[in-house]
Amino acid sequence: MNPTCTDTAPIVAVDLDNLLVANNGGFDRIDIARFCDRVAVEMGRNCVIKVFANGMTKGAEAVWAKFGAQVVRTGENADPYIIDWLFSEDRAEKILIVSGDHAFANAARWHSSLKHRVIVYARRARAAYEMVFAADRVDFIDDLLLPQTRASGSPRSAAFA
Repeated sequence: MNPTCTDTAPIVAVDLDNLLVANNGGFDRIDIARFCDRVAVEMGRNCVIKVFANGMTKGAEAVWAKFGAQVVRTGENADPYIIDWLFSEDRAEKILIVSGDHAFANAARWHSSLKHRVIVYARRARAAYEMVFAADRVDFIDDLLLPQTRASGSPRSAAFA
């Protein structure tokens, strides 16, 4: 997978914090291997995957990298970073936004206006109406989430391991 989008390669923007926050305020985990396999089938092996997260363990970052994803540690809310990237990639003809957050609806609509195919992967309980209506298709990926665990220390350490 390419580290940057230099042509019309499909792009995948993953808002990991939004995806993994559980309804009880803790954090879920995601099966990274199954997720990346599903993305490869959907988007092709040449897609550019960027995983945006406030924080992440080194181990989890290594697993994402093993599957060709570039991790962007923001140290804060990742939404503005994701939005900037989505608006900067005007040549990608297929966009996958992994978040149901309404914050990305304008970027989704913009890509649709450019005749790009916009797909959203989201948790069923977190798919905002704005994203559902802005996308060409929405898939719910709750089946890729792993049961919550409580590790010693921060629940965040268990979220990305």
